[in-house]
Amino acid sequence: MECIRYTESKLGDLRQYLIEPRCFESLWRLYFDPLIIKSVLQGDALAHKEALGQTAYRPLSKHEIHVQWTDERKDKYIDGMITKRERVNGLVHEALSACRNKEELVLLLSKIQLILINVKYVLPTWMSLFRHVMGLQHFDVGVMELLFEPLQNVDMIDCATELNQLILDLFELWPQLKHEDQMFYIRNQIVQLIRNLMLQTTNNPNELVEGLIKRICASTTAKNINGHIDFFLLLNDLLPLFYKSNAIEPIKKIDNEAILYYADDILEKRAKSHSMNEHCNALLTILKYVTMHTHDNYLKYWFDRVLHHQYDEFIFQIIAHSIYPSSTLATYVRRMTDEQINQFLKCIEIPIALEFISVLLTIIEALVKNTQVHIVLFQCDHFHQILQNWLMSEISPSTVIRLVILLLDVASSKYNQHVLEIADFFVGDYASRFFSIDFDDQSPFANIIVFMLSISNDDQTIGSSSSDRAELLLKSFFSYTENKIDNDDNINNSFSSHLLSLSKEIVKPQLRVKFVILLSPFIPELMGLLGQTNRLKYASIKLLGEILELSEKERFSLAENIHDDSINEDSTTLSNNAQQPRQQQEQTFFFSPEAVNKS
Repeated sequence: MECIRYTESKLGDLRQYLIEPRCFESLWRLYFDPLIIKSVLQGDALAHKEALGQTAYRPLSKHEIHVQWTDERKDKYIDGMITKRERVNGLVHEALSACRNKEELVLLLSKIQLILINVKYVLPTWMSLFRHVMGLQHFDVGVMELLFEPLQNVDMIDCATELNQLILDLFELWPQLKHEDQMFYIRNQIVQLIRNLMLQTTNNPNELVEGLIKRICASTTAKNINGHIDFFLLLNDLLPLFYKSNAIEPIKKIDNEAILYYADDILEKRAKSHSMNEHCNALLTILKYVTMHTHDNYLKYWFDRVLHHQYDEFIFQIIAHSIYPSSTLATYVRRMTDEQINQFLKCIEIPIALEFISVLLTIIEALVKNTQVHIVLFQCDHFHQILQNWLMSEISPSTVIRLVILLLDVASSKYNQHVLEIADFFVGDYASRFFSIDFDDQSPFANIIVFMLSISNDDQTIGSSSSDRAELLLKSFFSYTENKIDNDDNINNSFSSHLLSLSKEIVKPQLRVKFVILLSPFIPELMGLLGQTNRLKYASIKLLGEILELSEKERFSLAENIHDDSINEDSTTLSNNAQQPRQQQEQTFFFSPEAVNKS
């Protein structure tokens, strides 16, 4: 080595002579070999016992010893004094440092083969090599891949301690990398190494993984002035792995303060127009998993920040990814105070909140199950107005159904004083918008009618009864139907869903009389719909059958006479219930004397 380092010779840098790829396959085997005594071929019993696994051996008695090393070399020691073998590591490092370009470096590194080796020795040795190569001029992501590739062939069994130390060493080196492609590659490799650590069966790998999570949090910018924000990206990669492996404890070890810092940092940088897309996605992923297993009141933390970031929709995305029924949502509801209720109402009134109605509605639905919160919300003079504004904006049928049911609950509550205002909202501004929505078979139209019929006389203004409002709403509905149904499938489907809603409610004994009286004046309008599309025709027939109290046989005859192909299951059922086959009976027409007398 001294000769090689001597560079004042006229021959120049003598290290260049080390760059000989044909020799490097053997050099690499020596480099990664622990060079320990594999077996004692000749010696006393004590030597056979004590020398194995040693790099050197000094016996008490000077007897000749023959040994075989792990690299298969055999040596004879006449005095029995086995000395430690000289390693080639320094020589290899000198050769790598002497490479004049990346091609020479790659040529030497490509000779590495880590097969049938001692994994407990290889990992720390590999780390030493990586540190050295990382400092070379020609180090880049391609060289990095060439270093990591041989590790894929290493059988990592019973090496939890060494594997854990390797990961910790990479944590130390990772932030020193200056190129994004290198940082991304190392991040992926760390994830794979942690996956291997989780598969270990010795040295309690679960505790080691939990310790790594603590180290990751401690290495972020939240906890360390010299920390790196990309450690949060590492958490983003690891949490889905933990969840899939049912490793819950590491998830619980993630530091709450670090997450809050990360969120604040992202929000502040977004306010300054910095691109934070990758970190935004990472935070949302972290929250998705952390909030499943936490007792921290994350929703409060975020609503505390909403008004300060009321023009950034990302704060509501954070809220959306922090809702978990049995943890964060339950905690938020349980710890809710009157002050927080007022804060919550202010937050959900800002314009951006309209883009997250379904998310906020999930929180409200949980809040109203709490008796005290329920009272405060329903007594609020503008809570119903918030719901009405949302209904005027929302078009998702499933969300509209939830909003309508909630608003009806508010209107029906003894704590609310705005029942007539809510009733007028359904009859007035909102009616046409509601009529145009296709709820399939889940329309809440009948619920609205029932609510209007339930308003007590004490709540009515002079000349305006509950039945008046219900009748007015039905008049608006059929008028809207008449003006909109010209071959518009979407409109036809929406009207059908509302009619089916009425037909479901009219069969209830406690409502039947009221509904028949209320709907009977609209029989001509229903008859006029029989010439429309199959779905609308079917809905009309079904409701007419209930209003006119038609028998199954009469309903089936009505459907047959107007050639309704839409009555699939229902028509089949009616046909099966008929007393005789159709070809053996005279067809009963809808306007037969029997049917007319019933009506």
